[in-house]
Amino acid sequence: MWDFLVEQAAPFMAAAARRYGREVLVGDGSRAVPDDRESAGRRLLQLVFGSGGAGPDVPPLVAGLIEDPGSRQMLAGLAAYADEVLESDPGKAAKAAGVIAGFYRGQAAAGRVEALVDLGDLLYWDDPQAARAAFQEAVDAGHVPALLGLANVLDAVIGDQDAAVEVYQQAVSSGDPDVAAEAMYELALHTRYQDEGAARALLGQVIATGHPQWAAAAMVGLARLHDGDPAAMEALYRRAVAAGSDDWSGHAAIALAGLLKRRGDMAGAAAALRPLIATGSTAWASHAREPRVGWSCVPQSGQPAPRRGRRRRAAGRLPGRRSAR
Repeated sequence: MWDFLVEQAAPFMAAAARRYGREVLVGDGSRAVPDDRESAGRRLLQLVFGSGGAGPDVPPLVAGLIEDPGSRQMLAGLAAYADEVLESDPGKAAKAAGVIAGFYRGQAAAGRVEALVDLGDLLYWDDPQAARAAFQEAVDAGHVPALLGLANVLDAVIGDQDAAVEVYQQAVSSGDPDVAAEAMYELALHTRYQDEGAARALLGQVIATGHPQWAAAAMVGLARLHDGDPAAMEALYRRAVAAGSDDWSGHAAIALAGLLKRRGDMAGAAAALRPLIATGSTAWASHAREPRVGWSCVPQSGQPAPRRGRRRRAAGRLPGRRSAR
């Protein structure tokens, strides 16, 4: 219940720690609905840790975030604990979701239409009809990117395929190049099992847009539809790597490494992964370390290179939806 709640709550909690410091857990019942991120974050922290503590009584996890509210490590530790608490107490989880939803509704009422999209994202899995209503309200208010959230929730959660396709097509025709490129990509994923030819054509159209993110995503997707043609797959993965997308070029590099490793080209696989190592990203490192991907083909500091011929089968997949939900 309430998937990804803590992911949404974490920035609020960090904002509260930054503003209130060691008074963050002191109760404040002056507002029924928090009207800013800091107040909402304060309420969330009090749900997780209780209220009333101040000064030396602040729990260590909260104190660490107060000392360094910009620390990803501190925030990750606090978020992990909050996840355990909310997972074990559905009542608290529902209250926390209510705090965030109330904040977004207040922001929307004040004229910030994008808050309706944030609300839709919050409700996406746990109350999809309410999420649909939030996305639709944003669309009706003229916020074109909300078409993507509306189509996705119709497609992936509610299961109204015809309505989803209609909204995707509306997004393709929206005139917004970012929205249109993403919508064509999503529509290709939607149709790939029913009509692979149509999916290939759509992905080709996305590539032709040259969009900095979605063209690379389409190259990765089209490569997977060329399964059985290693040369075509390699060419597409290399194009996606060269595209320089913050997200999809990394996916392409990992897929390329797996493809080359299956072929027995350990040096090529290692070369494909080195740019990811150079980024210093722990997220990419964790993906690349999966044995099926092929991190083992890259010698680590102080370690000998693996022997040639030691292979593991690399598993590939067509990329999923944008929010990774």
